[in-house]
Amino acid sequence: MKKILLLLFLAFSMTSYAQTSADVCFQISTVTTMAPPIIKLTWRKTTLATTYNVFRKLRTETNWTSLAANLAVNDTTYTDNTVLPGIGYEYKVSIPNSSVTGFVYASLNLPATHYQGKLIVLVDSNYMLPLASEIKTFEYDLINEGWTVARVHIGRNQSVSSVKQSIKNIYQAAPSTVKGIVILGHIPVPYSGSLYPDGHPDHDGAWPADLYYCDTSFAYWTDVNVNNVNASRPENINIPGDGKFDQTSISTPLMFVSRIDVYDMPIFSANDTLLMQRYLAKDHEYRTAAKTYRMKALIDDNFGYFSGEAFGQNGFRNYASLLSPDSVMVGDYFPDMKNNSYLWSYGCGGGWYQGAGGVGNSNNFQTDTIQNVFTLLFGSYFGDWDIQNSFLRAPLASPSPTLTNFWAGRPNIFLHHMGLGEPIGNSFMETIKNGYTYQPVGYGYKYVHQALLGDPSLKMYPYKGAFGLVANTINGGSITTLTWLNSPDPQVLGYYVYRTASLADSFQLLNAIFTPNTNYNDSTAPKGKNIYMVRAVKLQNTNTGTFYNLSPGIIDSVNIVTPFAVNDVDAPNIMVNVYPNPATDFVQIEAPDEKIISIKVLDAQAKVIVSTAVNKHFLRLDTHLWSKGNYFIEVETEAGTMNKKMTVH
Repeated sequence: MKKILLLLFLAFSMTSYAQTSADVCFQISTVTTMAPPIIKLTWRKTTLATTYNVFRKLRTETNWTSLAANLAVNDTTYTDNTVLPGIGYEYKVSIPNSSVTGFVYASLNLPATHYQGKLIVLVDSNYMLPLASEIKTFEYDLINEGWTVARVHIGRNQSVSSVKQSIKNIYQAAPSTVKGIVILGHIPVPYSGSLYPDGHPDHDGAWPADLYYCDTSFAYWTDVNVNNVNASRPENINIPGDGKFDQTSISTPLMFVSRIDVYDMPIFSANDTLLMQRYLAKDHEYRTAAKTYRMKALIDDNFGYFSGEAFGQNGFRNYASLLSPDSVMVGDYFPDMKNNSYLWSYGCGGGWYQGAGGVGNSNNFQTDTIQNVFTLLFGSYFGDWDIQNSFLRAPLASPSPTLTNFWAGRPNIFLHHMGLGEPIGNSFMETIKNGYTYQPVGYGYKYVHQALLGDPSLKMYPYKGAFGLVANTINGGSITTLTWLNSPDPQVLGYYVYRTASLADSFQLLNAIFTPNTNYNDSTAPKGKNIYMVRAVKLQNTNTGTFYNLSPGIIDSVNIVTPFAVNDVDAPNIMVNVYPNPATDFVQIEAPDEKIISIKVLDAQAKVIVSTAVNKHFLRLDTHLWSKGNYFIEVETEAGTMNKKMTVH
């Protein structure tokens, strides 16, 4: 009966207004040129507009700068000719004194992001053995895309505070590098607050609150004040000392968090281990571009204007920016995506824990295989996702390729940064820390219930990179040769080469300018294990401009036993003098019997600091700017090569 009354109320709300969800936001597209550098914005006219304002800011800024004010109602374009290539610009188009807004993140040839940061991967210990291979593949996929990974195994019966302590330990060891957390499995779910963001008083109480894990504070989270015993769902009851926290709003988030949890989903006729195995398989399939999807979005909006909240704006505003307004379709969620692929989708309607009116239910995700990767769903009750056969978690457990989901509408979410290749986790971070940078924030902003379900590292433009990387050493280990096979993508411009000593550490870029070749020689590798990665790069054209898009990497390694001598190694019949040693201001290198052909100087980290041809019997090197420490000099003469060790004081 409750659902019937709710649906009737919603139907009345929808027919009482002429406006639609598309009317309360701007759908923006861009056109860019390099000569001269220009970013031109175009937006669809909304029935609510009388005039327009245009603003701009840089990616890291929080305040907007006005570019144009009070544009005429029929003037739906703005050309920015003050831009520079290689810089990302955020734009906002709005109606004065209104929450009607649109956003786009645009650039001309935005540089590639080589290092994404560190992800803390919390792995359900139930999966350690049966899914060892799949979890390792997931880790490698993250590493191949520029992440470092810190894995922690978590038992299902651990306390949420012990889980948070594990996160805190990793974060505090490297606070500048940790960007997010991904929860892999049914790891303990924090509950917090006295809230009902879906507007139903019977749903007031503690909601699942993974955002508890996003800061390192324990003192902020208390369990002494809230005393709510009237919630209809036992899990929502919140009383002092029950392990559920008081806070309805979050503290300052330091990192994003996402959850891949397919536990307690019996409608899929498989246990959670098998469902997780399926999820990880389709995750790998997407990010390695084994399948492609139309750059289209589908919106199934069963709320409409809804007194101005217009939940469907989360689809129209974001998808127009990411794909173009013409790529956003209105239709029926399951029927349309059974027959056509859509990279993005949005569905909303009067809800219950296992479904949304006009959209479908959890069982539809089991019976109807749809072609969709990123989805947003909204409706009553099912934002509370820690429940059997959850509608919000059902897309993750489904055989469909769907990989992420938000409860999008209270609050609103902002995805426009993905247009230039950022992962969806960054969008979630912007949403949970949003004050009034992006409007309208929507009811419930900064509330603890906000959740990203699915892999936070996923991006919009995966493609196949190079393959068949082979690393070898020559010249006694002094040179590492790399060869690989071309990417099948015809738009690839070249390749970046990286090196690290351990997969626990970030890869260091070796060639600042990508090579168009399928080979590379490294003469700077230190002794020991060296792991190499090669990533293709192409200039990605999108609705928001152009950026240099990196492919997943390929990896191979070599072990260099003696890249160069630690002690002096004199070749027979070669006389080379190096003095003074230790040196302060200069060092003299002499070969009285043979001409010196070339000299190479390496520091203690095997970085080449001098490499020069000589063709005479002596060379004097200025050392007064060198750092203190040990150096290795490789001297090539007409009679052979020798190595000398020297010290600079």
